[in-house]
Amino acid sequence: MAKRKKAELYDLIQRIVYLYEEEKKDFRTIASLLRSEGYDISRSSIHRAYKDYKELAKQYNEWWDKIKILVEQTQNKPTSFMLSALVSILTQHVLEFVKDIDFMEFDDPGELIKAVKELTQMAKSLEEYISAKLQKAVEKIEEEGKKRNIDPEFLKLIKEEIYGI
Repeated sequence: MAKRKKAELYDLIQRIVYLYEEEKKDFRTIASLLRSEGYDISRSSIHRAYKDYKELAKQYNEWWDKIKILVEQTQNKPTSFMLSALVSILTQHVLEFVKDIDFMEFDDPGELIKAVKELTQMAKSLEEYISAKLQKAVEKIEEEGKKRNIDPEFLKLIKEEIYGI
């Protein structure tokens, strides 16, 4: 298990961010203030904690932007398209989380493995569901096209559009 940083250990991250961003104190002043309150923490530890916090905040903002784009691009499509894209994003997030060994701070690795397995199964199920719905739609279009004497070339173009050929 990776060693926890002092700012995390003392649960001081939010306080450090507040002192730095809202009260405009520098890291040396923050370290002095916290040491006067009995915390054994250096300026460099505070700086690292703040830097890590900002990197994490940036990642969350990027994820939020991806989700907003996902919703905008799939809002007029079947829900299964949105779910499929969301599962893909979640899977990517989990894989990014586990690729850095420093973040392997969890009590039960089995839970992580279970989550990855469930995301993979969900992605597979959604893919099968979407494929079946598309196949059914194509069959219905072909059936109705024959009943109504619609040009076979036009039906072929629709089929190619549905399957993305």
